Amino acid sequence: MRKFNIIAAITILSASMLTGCGKEIKEYNDSYIVASVKNGDSKLDYATASTYLRIMQAQTYDYVQNQLKEEKTTSDDIWNSPLSKDDDSKYNTYGEQFKGEALSDLETMLISEERSEDYNVKFTDNDEKKCDETADTFIEKTGADAVGAMHASKESVVNMLKLMTYESRVKEKIQEKADLNIDEDEYNQTTFSYTTVYKDSFDDVEKTAKNITEAYEKDNDFDAAVATEGLTAESVTFTTKKPEYKEIGLGKTIIKNSLKLKDGECSSYEDKDGNIVILYMKAVKDESESNSKKSELENQKKSDYYNDTIKKLKKDTKIKVDEDAWDSIKVSKKEIYTSMKDADNDADDTSNESNDSSNKAVIGGDDSSIDVDVTASDGGATNAEITSREGDSQEDKDGESDKATDDKNIAEQDDSETK
Repeated sequence: MRKFNIIAAITILSASMLTGCGKEIKEYNDSYIVASVKNGDSKLDYATASTYLRIMQAQTYDYVQNQLKEEKTTSDDIWNSPLSKDDDSKYNTYGEQFKGEALSDLETMLISEERSEDYNVKFTDNDEKKCDETADTFIEKTGADAVGAMHASKESVVNMLKLMTYESRVKEKIQEKADLNIDEDEYNQTTFSYTTVYKDSFDDVEKTAKNITEAYEKDNDFDAAVATEGLTAESVTFTTKKPEYKEIGLGKTIIKNSLKLKDGECSSYEDKDGNIVILYMKAVKDESESNSKKSELENQKKSDYYNDTIKKLKKDTKIKVDEDAWDSIKVSKKEIYTSMKDADNDADDTSNESNDSSNKAVIGGDDSSIDVDVTASDGGATNAEITSREGDSQEDKDGESDKATDDKNIAEQDDSETK
């Protein structure tokens, strides 16, 4: 399940409840216990379960809609979208998968709270105060309709934040015990640049290549030297001892030739088609990239160790779930929850000046603050337009298309030479 920042999750919501006369049928009391640790103290009531699910639903809905927008397509019912038959999953639809993973997350939170003393984790008075303040803001700014529809209350928001806090801190404690020993061969990175002088583009590829290498030897600037002939240099970083050829998109020949160079050296070779590939070694051992790769592998080890530990804890800690109660919290196109548009993305959009400023609020603090507009969705469609901070812009993707084609050609040439 796509995980979201704990504070970012507490964002203003709007709800378009399309069942009946716009009111959700309440089958269970908010205090009804949906899940509990067997022979333990940790419990999850209906209101807290619903509050968490609706917030995650809003975040997920906006994320998926944004991805669909980038792909220039739409869907008014992502929850009933069938999963790929090749997907090894017990779920049939995206909505089923979403709810299943949400329940798994809630179970992890309950176990984290139940086992918190084992990891010397506490929920302090100051934590309680911060959660109270966040809950007050959430209830105030979300609006009565959305709050009522999602069974939210100050108590349910505080309960949710408390569970998430336990989960976060227990996770930190567990990950501290992970074995982070990593062999240097796993993370040492090499960075080089290259350009290709294609015979179809130049009358004399050898002379052109010589001009580039001489220009580099004069000024020690490979990018500038390549530019003298109207070409551009592409930078490549790979694991020195264990190159992942498919990931970097290049064949073995160019990698092997690059490793013949020392830092700062430049050389060239002719491929099987008569083109000349010019190489420049930036760093046989790129310290910055190596440290970044090491951190990436360490984080993966922490994540794997945590997941393995939680899996064992879930096996040892029995949780009773009232499936009927959980199933009653529906996820479908009839219940639309969205987080509102990030105001930073609309700073220059004068078309939104008519929005009532009283409908704006900032939730959270530091770099996790979210400035949002509160609007309502209509007829099963959402007005929210969240821009993914993780995605590349379309301009970036278009700018990379030519590079991808050239890299593919180099890879194919290298592979055919190797055979």
